[in-house]
Amino acid sequence: MTDDGVAVFRPVELVMLRPSAGARFRYAGAGTFWDPAPVDGEAMRGAPRRVGNVLRERVGLRGVFGIDGILGEDGFVATELNPRFAAGLGYVTAALPELAFDLLHRVVAAGDGHEVVAADLETVVVDAADGRRRGAGWATAGRSWPRTGHHRLVALGDGHRPATDEEEADALLHNGPGATGGFVRVTFAPRRMHAGRSIASSVVAALAWADAALQAGVGHLAPAVEVR
Repeated sequence: MTDDGVAVFRPVELVMLRPSAGARFRYAGAGTFWDPAPVDGEAMRGAPRRVGNVLRERVGLRGVFGIDGILGEDGFVATELNPRFAAGLGYVTAALPELAFDLLHRVVAAGDGHEVVAADLETVVVDAADGRRRGAGWATAGRSWPRTGHHRLVALGDGHRPATDEEEADALLHNGPGATGGFVRVTFAPRRMHAGRSIASSVVAALAWADAALQAGVGHLAPAVEVR
């Protein structure tokens, strides 16, 4: 939010996977490859615009906030609002490194962003993000490694295999030590992904490869079922 209005950016897919047992989801990634249907995209972007205007008017909030939600059979339902930088906003810096988005947020929040026009900021960020898609998945592992490994992968049906030296990789998977033990992260090559599609199935396939090839111990996970 700026002094003159609310800049609403593009929806971000949060990869929430389903373990084979238990009643908890696994947060396992985020990306901007996915595009919701136009009616759903309007609902997702309409919510922060309405809430942002209320927050500006009632408490004078400035800077970044995000709304998480679920896209179910009946449409988009918000689940929480976070007045801070969320993981899903990482794409802004990747799409527009020259914007210095973190610094811009601090300037606006401090009340010094009088010349920042919300409508212009929205247009610049959305156009750049639509043109530079990105996405990654991750999970804690059931084991740890003493050092980081790097694996170039090629998508193969509903799985992955190591890429040869001559092949362009669809994804780059890293495994290694993390703050909570072992950690696995996969980053997808933008040129090899289809804009518009969810990355959840690709995350599942990459983590399954890590379990089979690296004995990562992530466990069986499944993507959400498309209901819209």
